[in-house]
Amino acid sequence: MLGQLGVTGAGAASASSSAAVSSTTASSDAAPEAVALSRAKKSGAAVRVDALTTETRIVDASPDGTLTATVSSVPVRMRSGAGWSDIDLNLADDGTEVRPRMAPLDVRFGRGGDARMSTVGDRKGHSVEQSWPYGKLPAPILSGDQATYPDVLPGVDLVQIAGRDRMGQVFKVKTAAALADPRLKDLRVQLRATGAALEPHGAGGVAARGTDTGTVELSASKGAWWDSAYPDTDAADPGGPGVSHPFDLGLAAHGQGAFSTGIASAVGDPKGLSFPLYIDPDFTNSRRDYLYVDSAFPTTSYWNGQYTDGKVNLGFLPAAWDTTYGVNHSAQGFYQFDSSASLGAVILAARFNVTDVWSSSCTPTMVRAFVTYGVTPSTTWNNRPGKIQQLDAKSFANGNSASCPAATVGFDMMAAKDKLPTTGQWTVGLYADNDNWDQLTWKRFDNGATITVQYGHPPTTPKVTAVSACNTYCTSDTAAGKSGYTRTAGPVFTVSGSDVDVNDGWITAWMSVTKEGESSARWWMAAGQPIWLSPSAGSGSWGYGSTGQGTNQPLPDGHYKFSVTLVDQQGLVSGSTDYWFWVDTAPPPVPQITAPTELSTGTDGSGVVGSTSYKFTITEPAGYAVKGFVYAVTDSKSDPGAPDAAMSCNTAKNAFVMVCPNKNSTTMNVAAIDVSTTLRVWALDAAGNISSCTAAACPTGPNRSAAGSVAFSVGKTATAPTKAMNVTDSTTGAARTGMTVGFDGLSGPCATEPASTDAPEGFSFSGGYSSGTGGAAVNPSQSFTASVWACPSGTGPSTVLAQTDSSGNSQLRLGLAADGHWALTTRAGSGTETTVEGTGTATAGQWAFVNAQYDLINAQMRITVASGNSRDTWVVAAANPPSAPGPGTQVYLGKAAPGSAQSYTGLITRPVLTQAVLTAQQVQDLWTSAVGSTSQVLY
Repeated sequence: MLGQLGVTGAGAASASSSAAVSSTTASSDAAPEAVALSRAKKSGAAVRVDALTTETRIVDASPDGTLTATVSSVPVRMRSGAGWSDIDLNLADDGTEVRPRMAPLDVRFGRGGDARMSTVGDRKGHSVEQSWPYGKLPAPILSGDQATYPDVLPGVDLVQIAGRDRMGQVFKVKTAAALADPRLKDLRVQLRATGAALEPHGAGGVAARGTDTGTVELSASKGAWWDSAYPDTDAADPGGPGVSHPFDLGLAAHGQGAFSTGIASAVGDPKGLSFPLYIDPDFTNSRRDYLYVDSAFPTTSYWNGQYTDGKVNLGFLPAAWDTTYGVNHSAQGFYQFDSSASLGAVILAARFNVTDVWSSSCTPTMVRAFVTYGVTPSTTWNNRPGKIQQLDAKSFANGNSASCPAATVGFDMMAAKDKLPTTGQWTVGLYADNDNWDQLTWKRFDNGATITVQYGHPPTTPKVTAVSACNTYCTSDTAAGKSGYTRTAGPVFTVSGSDVDVNDGWITAWMSVTKEGESSARWWMAAGQPIWLSPSAGSGSWGYGSTGQGTNQPLPDGHYKFSVTLVDQQGLVSGSTDYWFWVDTAPPPVPQITAPTELSTGTDGSGVVGSTSYKFTITEPAGYAVKGFVYAVTDSKSDPGAPDAAMSCNTAKNAFVMVCPNKNSTTMNVAAIDVSTTLRVWALDAAGNISSCTAAACPTGPNRSAAGSVAFSVGKTATAPTKAMNVTDSTTGAARTGMTVGFDGLSGPCATEPASTDAPEGFSFSGGYSSGTGGAAVNPSQSFTASVWACPSGTGPSTVLAQTDSSGNSQLRLGLAADGHWALTTRAGSGTETTVEGTGTATAGQWAFVNAQYDLINAQMRITVASGNSRDTWVVAAANPPSAPGPGTQVYLGKAAPGSAQSYTGLITRPVLTQAVLTAQQVQDLWTSAVGSTSQVLY
C-alpha cells in the first residue's frame, strides 16, 4: 500500500534491557517496587521493575531507595515470547519475506519475483495486503529499515519503510520523464483486507475498519510529496524546514479495492522541481502521543504525525518557504507521556529530553517548555491546550549544518515537581519566542521525546489504630471527622503506617498532643525522640509515660488533638493525621429509674416469675448526656459485678444488657427471675465512665428511684414439673416412665446404677437409651428450663440432652463443652449459636446435677451445676432468641441429632424439659427429693 499505513488501536507493548540492570518480578503478596528496591539494596545495583514495563516506559529501582522512570512519547520496546525487547526496525530476509527484526506492527515486504508489495497487520486479526499492478517486482536492496525495489517503472524506485507502528511506501521519481509515465500518473495498487473492510477516511484518506470491532484499526491520511530542494532530503524526510505538499488519496472499486495516488494532479508542472521527487501518500496512526499545531491550518489536527513526515514543528515559517500555499506558519509542539508510575510520589529529579533535528540556522533562539493540559486527536491550533506552569527555557539551534548538528536538548521539570505527581499523564508543550515573525525560530524535532523521572514514595499517611481506655471513635478511621473519647488522663496512642520504598529502612513517627485553643503542644517529641516503625505495615505506641516532652504530665479533662506524621530515611514526609479526642475522667451520676405502676408498691401479687413483663423507664441524670444505660436483672441475693465499659448500644454480655436513650430516656422490658428480683442500671458515657454512687447517694425505693437499682417481688411462680420426661429405649423399644424429679444419694462415684423405688435409675449410655418422646419437646423460642443428673465416663465434648427440629437442626444442647465445663447451647434462626458455661470442670465417674435456663424477656441464659451437697452460683450469658421448633421436633439423650453418632458415655437419670423459668427453690426441688437431706444452696 502506498504511503505509511499505521495501526490505530492500542498496540503491542515493549521494553528495553540493559546489561547493568537486573530484573525482578514481584511476588503476589508484595508491591513490585518493594521487591525490586529490596533486591537493589542487597545487590548494590539497579534492578528493573518488570511489572511496570510498558512499550513506552521502564522503571529501575536503585540501591539508594529511589526509583527512576524513563518514558518515551513513542513505543521503543515490545513484548514477544522471550519477554521485553528493544524495537529493531532493521530489515532481514527470512527466506519467504522481508520483515523488521522486532516491531510492534506486523510489517512484511515482498522478496521480489512476484507482484506482492507488502502486508501490514495489527497482530489482532486485521491486515491489509498490497499488490503491484504492473507485473513482478525486482528483488529489494535492504538498508536499515528501508527496502528499495529499483526501477519498478523506468526511472522510478519503490522504497518501503518499516516504522515502529507504521509502514511507509514512497516512490522515488528520478527524472521529469519518469514523472510523465502514464502508469505512474494513474497508479492503482491492489488492496485486499483481512478481518476488516476498506473505506474512505477523513480528508483524502483510507481506512480499514475491523469487521469484529467496528472501529478503524489501520488507516492512512492524506498523502504528501516533496522534491530534493534541500541536500538532506531522502525518502523518509523532506529535509530542510520540512515543507511538503499534500494531495488526496482515492479508494476505487477494483477487486477488493484499489489505492489511487492521484499523482498527476498532485504534482502538476514539473518545471522548477529538483529531482529525485518523492511521492508519499502519508499513512499514520493514533497510537503515539505527540502532535504540533499550526496557525496556517487552525482546524487541522496533526495528531501523531498525520498529514506530516512525523516530525514536530516549532516556531515561525515564512510564506516564502511555503511553495504550496504561500502563507505564514506559527507552530507549537506537544508531547504526552504516561506518568502513572510516579503518581502520588515525591519527585526528586525530572528532565524532558527531545532531539532538535533541524533549525533554520545555527543562531540560537529561545524555546520554553511548559506543563500543559492534555492533547487529543481533536487538538488543533484553535483549541490547543492551556499552559499550567513553565518548566525551563533553553536557547539553541541544532541540525542546520555540520557547525550545529542535530542534538538532544534537555529541559528541567522540577519547577512543577509538586504538580506532576497529581496526574498519571504529563503533557509538555514547546513554545518558541517570537514565533509570529522570526524565521530563525523554525525548528523540527524528533517525535520520540523522553522524560526521565527520579522519584520516591513517602510513607503512607499514618492511622490511629487504638487509644487506651477509649470507648467511642477509637481509631482515625472510625472517627471520620468526629472526636474520640478516653476516660484516662494518660492516654496511649497506637499508630500504624508503611512505606513502599521498604529499603529506605525504618520510618520514624513524630507525634504530639495539643489542647484545643492552645498554640503549644502539651506533649511532643523533641529531636532524637521519635518512635521507629517497620516500613512494611509497622505499628508503635506513644503517649503518657513515653519518651518525649511533657508526657509525664496527665492531661486535664478537655478537647485535644493528637497529630502524627511519618518520615522515611530519605526525608520524605507522609501526610499528617490529626485525631481529635476528649479526655473525660468524670463518671456520670446514676440514672433515674421509673418503675411501672404495677410495681408502685414494689410487689405485684399477680406477677409470674419469668413470664410477666414490666416496662421500666430509664432517664439520664439531669444535665448529663450519656451514651447509654447498662442494666442487669438478678435474684435479690446475687451481685452481677460491674459492666464492661466497652459495651455498645443494643448489645449484651453475661448478665448485662446495654440500651441507648432516645433523646434523654429509654424503656426496657424486664421479668422477675425469682420471687424477689433486683434491677440494677448504670449510666455509661462516651468515654466509657460508669456511674457510681455511695450508699447515701443511692437510696433504695420502688418508684422514681435515683439509686440505680430497684428491688421488686412477684406473687406467683411457674408450674414446676414433678416427673422427669418419659424415655424410650431406641434399641428395644422399652419405655421408662413415671420417674419423680429430685434424687438423693447421688453424691459420689457412679460405677453402678443406683436403685430406686419408683423406676430404674441411671440409663446406661454405652449403647442403650438414646431418645425421649416428641411430647417432651419445648418451644425453644420461649423461656425454658432443662436439667439432668449425669455421671460421665469422661470429660470430652459430648451431648447429654438435645432437641432438634424436623430437619435435624439442633435447637438446644445440654452437655460437656470442649473445655470440660457443663454448658447449654441454643441456636438462633440465623444459625448463630450462643453458649453459657458453668464454672469448674466436670469429674469423670462423679454424679453432677446440671440445670440451665433460657430467659426470653431478660435475654439471658443461665446455668448452675451441683456436685455433692453444694450448688454453684448462677453463671449468666446474653442470649440470642433461639429458633422456633418445627413439626416432628424430637428430644435425644446421649447424642445431638438423629442419625448422629452417640457422643456421650456414662449414666443419665431424671432428664427434665419444661416451658418455664424456675426459681432457685424450684431448681433445688429438681435437684433433691422431698425427703432428701441436702441443705446447702449457694446463690
